[in-house]
Amino acid sequence: MADEHAPDISIIITNYNYGAYLGDAIGSALGQSHGRVEVIVVDDGSTDGSRDIMASFAGIKAIYQDNQGQTGAAMAGLAVARGGVIVFLDADDGLLPEVCSRIADAYAPDIALYQFALECRGRESGGSGVLPEQPFLADGHRQHVLRHGDFPSAPNSGNAFSAAHCRNMFALVTPEDRRRYFDGFLIFSAPFSGRVVALEGVQGFYRRHGRNVSRPGWSRAALRHNVENALSQRRGIVLAQGQETGPDGGFRFLSPYHLRNAMALRRMGERDVLPGKSLMALFLTLMRQAAGYHGLTPLRRMRLWGAGLVLLAAPRGLLALVWPEFGR
Repeated sequence: MADEHAPDISIIITNYNYGAYLGDAIGSALGQSHGRVEVIVVDDGSTDGSRDIMASFAGIKAIYQDNQGQTGAAMAGLAVARGGVIVFLDADDGLLPEVCSRIADAYAPDIALYQFALECRGRESGGSGVLPEQPFLADGHRQHVLRHGDFPSAPNSGNAFSAAHCRNMFALVTPEDRRRYFDGFLIFSAPFSGRVVALEGVQGFYRRHGRNVSRPGWSRAALRHNVENALSQRRGIVLAQGQETGPDGGFRFLSPYHLRNAMALRRMGERDVLPGKSLMALFLTLMRQAAGYHGLTPLRRMRLWGAGLVLLAAPRGLLALVWPEFGR
């Protein structure tokens, strides 16, 4: 039974040109069995008919704004939210009807983050699957994030936060970061605000399609987008500890995958990517991170080490033979 002292829950849907999926997301939010839920939908300057879809739903609090980026949209929704627990639902994802009831059942005032698993859907999902692939941690989140820069987590829609944590962290967002993605910024800083707990079972779905940010692709622009967002999000770990941070402030918390991508960009000639770090420093950090990174099979670890060695030592002309971006 839900704690009678549990606060209302605000579901904030941020949308930019996801009209093909938006109706399903809104329907899943309005279909919650828990009685104390508000649904806020922020359209971030869509041009695809999303606003007509929003207008077709009663019972939502609609916000229309010029494009400000995902973090800017989330901050606009949070500014009008009355809930003490916040779920940021991506417009292409959805929630199962009981998730807010499960959150209320688990509620405690010292919890900063409620995690839950998402089922993968969509023709690009490769069949059934659940995120995260690794099991949630039972405890030790702060130590884990200080060692690895993260911990097992579903994408954005598989998390609920205390409103206080969201407001405290968003107050530290820079104007540049308002246009970036915020999920890791809030998720991996949460252990410094309170406890992290995981709900049992799948509680929502993650839709895979050609525009997922978490599957960035291998173009120069996509790799840069991936690394810059990772740096922005990992700076949240530094800021949550009350420390000062600069452009490279989240470097030591990057995953081996982000470090591999940063090495690739440097070999493509993108010298403004982590300019304070040498290619050798990126390689050594990748090797160290991959050695102890959670959830890596031996094969994946060897592939990361091999990729790092190739990016460090192979001539650029040879790299261009197998990866055309190196020749541009």
